[in-house]
This record gives sequence, C-alpha cells and structure tokens, in this order.
Amino acid sequence: MEGNAVDQVFETTDTIRGLFTGDKNLTTSPRKEALREQLYYELTSAEGMEGKQEWADRINDVFNGDAQIEINPRIVSVEVTSEATSDERIDGVTPNAQSIRVDKLPRQSIKRLIVSGIEDRETQTTEEDEENTEGIQKGGEEKKSTTADEAIDEEQGTSEVVKESETSPDRFGDTKQYSDEVETLKRVLNDFKIDIREINSNDIEVGPNVVRFKIRLASHEKNASLKQRMEDIAREMAFEKEPIFEELPGTEYVALDVPRESNVVVPQRDYRDRYKPSDEIETSSLPFLAGVTPDGDVYRSDLSEAPHMLVGGATGSGKTVFLYSLIMNFMEQKGEDNVEFALVDPKETDFIFFDALPNLSNGEVITDAEDAANLFEWLVEDEIPRRKQLLRESVCRDIGEYNEQNPDDQMKPIVVIIDEYSDLLQQLGEDADDTEDNVRRIAQIARAQGIHLVISTQRPSHEAIDTDLRANLDTRVAFRLPKQSDSRILIDEGGAEELGGDGDMLLKEADRTTRLQGLYVDSDDIRNLINQYR
Repeated sequence: MEGNAVDQVFETTDTIRGLFTGDKNLTTSPRKEALREQLYYELTSAEGMEGKQEWADRINDVFNGDAQIEINPRIVSVEVTSEATSDERIDGVTPNAQSIRVDKLPRQSIKRLIVSGIEDRETQTTEEDEENTEGIQKGGEEKKSTTADEAIDEEQGTSEVVKESETSPDRFGDTKQYSDEVETLKRVLNDFKIDIREINSNDIEVGPNVVRFKIRLASHEKNASLKQRMEDIAREMAFEKEPIFEELPGTEYVALDVPRESNVVVPQRDYRDRYKPSDEIETSSLPFLAGVTPDGDVYRSDLSEAPHMLVGGATGSGKTVFLYSLIMNFMEQKGEDNVEFALVDPKETDFIFFDALPNLSNGEVITDAEDAANLFEWLVEDEIPRRKQLLRESVCRDIGEYNEQNPDDQMKPIVVIIDEYSDLLQQLGEDADDTEDNVRRIAQIARAQGIHLVISTQRPSHEAIDTDLRANLDTRVAFRLPKQSDSRILIDEGGAEELGGDGDMLLKEADRTTRLQGLYVDSDDIRNLINQYR
C-alpha cells in the first residue's frame, strides 16, 4: 500500500469489508473456513484474554452472516517530541467525510511501555460501545463472577488475617501520592535489567509501618534477582532505609516493603472487636492479635500452636510493648481463671506492676535470678511430671484432650515470659548452665502439658540463645536489630536490621515471615487492667 497514513488505513478497511461482502475469490468457502480456523487459533492461544467464549460466538456470527461487520478506522500516532504527560484521543473526519480516530502517545507513555512492557491503557469507551457491550453480556457469566468473589471471601475468612471489612483502604494514607514512585521503580528495575510484567499503582498498600509495592515479575525472572538489589533500589529511589523483599504466597506477585518516614500508632484497644469469639476459644488455646499487616488487616495467631516464642529487638524497638500486648491479649480473651502466668523480670523495671495479677504462678513477678532458677527447676521436676501423670491416668494425648474429658478439673495453660534472658543468665553466673538446661528441657517437652515459653532478649547471639534452645522456639518475632548477623540468628534471614522501630516487626512462623506493625499498649491500658484486681 502507498500513500499517507489515512489513505493506507482506509485501503485496509476496504479490504476487510471485501472479505465478507464482495465477490472476490478471497471470499470462497474454503478460504473463509481457513480464515475462521486461524482466528480461532489466535483466540485460544492468547494468554490472559478474558471473554474467549464471547469472542468465539462473535466470530461464528460474522462467518455465518448473522452479524454485520462494523469497522472503526484508527491511527496511533507516536509523538516522540511531545512533552505531554497523558495520552490524547481525537475523533475526526477526512475531506471525503470518512470518520477516523487518532490516538496520540507522548514520550512519557512510550517510556512507560518500554520499561514495563505492553500494558492495557485506559479505554475511553463511547456510549455506543457501552451499549454493544451490555448487549452481549450473559446472565450466566455475571452469576459465575459473583460466585467466584464469594469463594474468595470465604477463603480469606479462614486465614489468620482478620479482614478489616469496614475500614477504608486509605486509612493509613492516600495511595495516590505514591503513584509517581511506581513509574520511578519501573525505570530503576529496567536499568537493573530486571524484567517485570506489572507494577500497578492501584495495588499499592499503605500500612501503618510500610508502603507495599506489588511487583509481578516476568515468568523467566527469579525472585533472587530482585532480592539482591534492595540496597541499590534504596539508593536510586532515595529511600532512607532499604526496602524489604516479601514473597506473597498464593499470588503471582512479590512485594517491596518500603518503611514509612514515621509509623502510625495502632492502639490495641481499637482492635478488641477483632478478638477471637469466646465461644471459639478452646481451653488449651492462647489466641492473640500479633499486629496489623501492610494492607491494614489484623493478623491473629495462637501461642498454643507456636508452641514457644523467641522475641528480639534493640532498645526502643517495641519489644517490651509487644510483651505487654501478649499479656493483655491473654487476660482479655481468656480471663484470669483460664490462663496462668510466670513473669520473669531481672531488670526489675518493665513488669513489676503486674504483681497485682491474681493468676501468677509464684504469686508475684519474679525479679530475683535465684527465684527464676527455682521456677524453672520446679517446672521441670514437679509441674511437668505432675501434668504428665494426669494425662497418663486420663489416657489423654495433651492438655486439650484432658480438659475436654475433665470439665470440672481443668488444666490451665502456663505462659512463662522471660524479659532479657541474657541478663538473667549473667546474674546467675556459675549456676547459669543448670538454668539453661531446664529452660531447654521445657522447650523440648512441655507443649503437650500446656506450658509455653516466651523468651525476650536485646542480643540474640549464639552465646545467649544456644542452637538447641533456638531450634525449639519455633515462632520468632524480630524488632529492629543493630546488625544483619543478629537478624540471621533470630529469624534465619536478614531484614530486621532495616526495620523502622516503634513496633515495626517481622513475625516468623514455620517458613513464613510476615511484616507487621505491633499493637500499642500504653500505661493507661495497663493501669485499667491492673485496677480490676486491686
């Protein structure tokens, strides 16, 4: 074809019309069937295309003569020198009274397409197109879509994440203010030769502690290629801290969690309505709200399934407040009659006011190192054997079965919280080895008897938490730590050294690590709890 763009478009239009309305040899039945077969092949092999059945019906109607072909000529003009920031659409008429549409793509759009691959641009559908679309909608397809959404909701409802259905998606910040960073991130990844399929600004999640960018990598791209570039991405995008790479199981995306300049406080008292319903709490279970996820939902876990926990974090990171939150969770969800505490506070500062609690194993918070050593010795030599004997006599496997069979003689779970474990060992001096052996023994054998350890330390070193003990503390909670080596000791991977402090945390359960903002408990919350028992 020769001539200008408009002439070429209309010559092509006439050729297409001639396929079905003319008498040329090209429109003979064998040729039509060959064309139909080719169209079907292209349709069925297209990836990510929706409504394939609808398009198949349209093709059949056209080739059977049951539908009239309407061709809308369109020119896409690449405006390389244009400084415009958005696409422009023009509906015009040629000197021969022929209607034509021209879409102008400025340099910014071309750059976006080069960086992120071909994307679906926003369609500006005419009223006529909308009417046609509505005309071919099928009720069965609409019903099927609704059913799929319901299935997704049901699946999410069974997870550990408690959905905040009544909460605005912009509760912790406006996602629109980060749309420019999406384009910058696309450019940076392109510069690093990391191929992506999609980063959608509509999928940004603004949480209380991080802004999460969801990235769909190209099928051939490995997660490691992105993960090892965190430091470079932080430099190129002028982030104050390195983003943290997160896998998103069950989706095609991975996440880049960028710490916010300042965290949003999330008081625990605002989330009491997310507690597990009392009629669903078993006598052996210890449910707690761990924190708020980057998308604003509440993450709920259970210490009885842990069954022990190791918590680490530097001063001011939020570690002690998290321990307060655990106590508040168990007291408010279980009540004083259904859980027992043993609180060890060698610094004599952080937990001493919990002395008023009526369900302390020793009747008071333990501050003396020798008393703590005696507690662990009593658990190993007396309490665990006593509970084992009760289970044996009742032919029960664990505390849950025992409580079901003995409703009038319930066995309470015991939560042992040790603040600053390394300080405790230092105070014990030569007797530290015996205490370590007892603590290790509890971690190894006490789950079935309903005794659970929560060990906290500022320095998660190999000397403070030996390998055997650490191996039995399956659930790990990491707040901000000074070094990457500390993070690797605590959660078996880096990342805690880049946390923002003030409750910014990583919760590791089995092989899954979740970024959370811990729930805040202030002095008034603790005072209100304690005053109930004075």
